[in-house]
Amino acid sequence: MKKVLAFILGLAVVLSVLAVSYYFSINNSANMPFEYRLYVFPINSTALQGQIIKTNITVTYLQGQPQPITLAATNNSTFAQINLSNATGIPRPNEPYITNLTIHILDSAQSAIYSINITANSSNKNTYSSTYSLEILDSQIQVSGTVSTPSSTDSIFPTKLQFVNLQTNITYNATLQYPNLPKASTLQQQAIYNVSLPNQQSYKVIGTWGRLYGPWSSSSDLPEGTFDCGILQVDCKVGETIINKDYYK
Repeated sequence: MKKVLAFILGLAVVLSVLAVSYYFSINNSANMPFEYRLYVFPINSTALQGQIIKTNITVTYLQGQPQPITLAATNNSTFAQINLSNATGIPRPNEPYITNLTIHILDSAQSAIYSINITANSSNKNTYSSTYSLEILDSQIQVSGTVSTPSSTDSIFPTKLQFVNLQTNITYNATLQYPNLPKASTLQQQAIYNVSLPNQQSYKVIGTWGRLYGPWSSSSDLPEGTFDCGILQVDCKVGETIINKDYYK
């Protein structure tokens, strides 16, 4: 019984000491000059034209009497619309001031690397800043080249080139152009194609061929066939806007 009482008494003494230490620690901290820290996460991102992205801004309390903090986000370009969910807040012990920075990238933004300067100011003139880096990629990529069928007695020529998006299953039809229209006397077995495709996507490429016909044959003798052109990865980085790729039957 004596041991139990001694243990309880000792525990009470320890708790009392801790409480007094915490009291003086809090009071000493409150009497110090106000101090805080600014954190931005993530500090960089990559996005396409027209996208909306967000980054988290946190202001943490360090010491002193809590004071209001005013945030600002500025950049030297008109590539995006920038908004803070809450531009003013007070960080407190165990209660940071948290806000979001929303960046609405304009459709007309040029593909480049941009910087956004984020600053925090307190009433006692303490100022901190952080730089947020944003890579903007072109949302649409021009893909062009040639599509060819082999020279043979079959008299076939390319009639269509399709790009099937593997993520959305949307099909994009390329525009085919021939130096001369396919005729019996001037069979064109190679066409120039052009198509605009969303960036950062993968596509299954399918070619279609037809057989030349004339007065000696009927339209029912015009079979069509397809040929597999493989997979195209559209993964253009900053400043890349064009892909050249040739396809063959």
